[in-house]
Amino acid sequence: MAQDNPFLSLFESMGTGMEAGAERRSLMQRAERGQLEPGEEVPGLGRTILKGITRAATPANTRLAQDQLKLQAANYALQNSIREKEYNLRQQNQILDEAEYSAKLQQSIDDNMGFRTANEEILRMLDSEDIDGIRAFLSLIHISEPTRPY
Repeated sequence: MAQDNPFLSLFESMGTGMEAGAERRSLMQRAERGQLEPGEEVPGLGRTILKGITRAATPANTRLAQDQLKLQAANYALQNSIREKEYNLRQQNQILDEAEYSAKLQQSIDDNMGFRTANEEILRMLDSEDIDGIRAFLSLIHISEPTRPY
């Protein structure tokens, strides 16, 4: 039925010519913004016309298959980009988690060293029977850490 329409090829030709022109305009706008991919260039007017003529001479089902292939390629590239960004995000989160864990371990080591030093100091004062020194030391601990009951 569609083949009975004598104007069908004319309208298809116009449509493909408009597609080629729209693609060229899109590339020109992206070029003005500096967003072209490496190796991508804006075709000249003659090349755009030739592309429109070639595309108009291509059967509709072939054009449809070409367009579907382009969409599949674009979709694949988009999905690949998303996977790559998700992977990078996981890597960054893992690095941050490891850095946080390392900082907590270092704080625990520092706290342990402070406790050992304080314990050794108190034991030294006990050995020398320095009760005033012990009281002064405990009062310093109580002032610096008021949440601990002494």
